[in-house]
Parts: sequence; C-alpha cells; structure tokens
Amino acid sequence: MKDFDQNDEHLIDENEFLCGVTYWLHNAKQTTEEHHDKVMWGEFDKFLDEVEKGNHRRFNHSLVLKWDICKSVLQVILGIAILTLCADPIMDNIIRLASAIGVPSFFLSFVIVPLAINVCTAITAVTLLSSANQQSGTTFFFDIF
Repeated sequence: MKDFDQNDEHLIDENEFLCGVTYWLHNAKQTTEEHHDKVMWGEFDKFLDEVEKGNHRRFNHSLVLKWDICKSVLQVILGIAILTLCADPIMDNIIRLASAIGVPSFFLSFVIVPLAINVCTAITAVTLLSSANQQSGTTFFFDIF
C-alpha cells in the first residue's frame, strides 16, 4: 500500500493509483529483463533450433508410461490388501456399537461416522462464518468440498 499512498493520508485517489500501478509495471518489466531470464530464453531458442534441424535426441515415453501403469496397478493391489485386512474389524465394531446404542448399523455407518469425522471441519467453518462475510464463507465451504 505504500507504493500507492504517496502522501500518507490512508486514502488512495486516482492519480496515486495510476502512479502505483505504473511503478509496479516498471519494476515487473525490469525483473524480466534480468540476466538469468535471457539465459533461459537463449537455451530455449537453442533447443528450438535443434528441433528444427532434427539434431535433438528423442525422449522414450513408453518407459515412463510402463512405469506409471505398473505403479498404479501396485497401488490398487496395496489398497485392496489394506481394505481386506481392515474392513472386517471395522464392520464388526460398527455393528457392536450400533447394537449397544440401539440404532441401525446403516444409520451409524452412513450418518454418525461421517459426521464424527467432519465435526472439526464443521466447527471451524461455523466459527469462521460467524466472524466473516458471506463471500469468504462460500469460498471456505467450496474449498472443503
């Protein structure tokens, strides 16, 4: 804000705004004219010249694709193994808890457990909404979901 409020009156008029934007654009232009940027574009131009001449070496995408497929398959197998090992004890405990408190296990699994998992997020959302405007609350809920 110091770049815009030149006379320190905590108000920005049109001339101060234009001077501040001009100052920022001038600094941004100087930043792009630095040496490392020229080196990067020089290397890029050299690469384009090599591509046009056909002197560049080709990248073998099939090896990367094969590795990605193998990695994905292994992750799916690992997920199935973890689910197989953990699903039975979790379901047994949910059924026992449902019978102990006298509610259907479906209600416990699909209503109470998700609410319990997301209660911290819900409390944070309500707290932020009570101290913020509607737009920031909408943005916060959009980020959650």
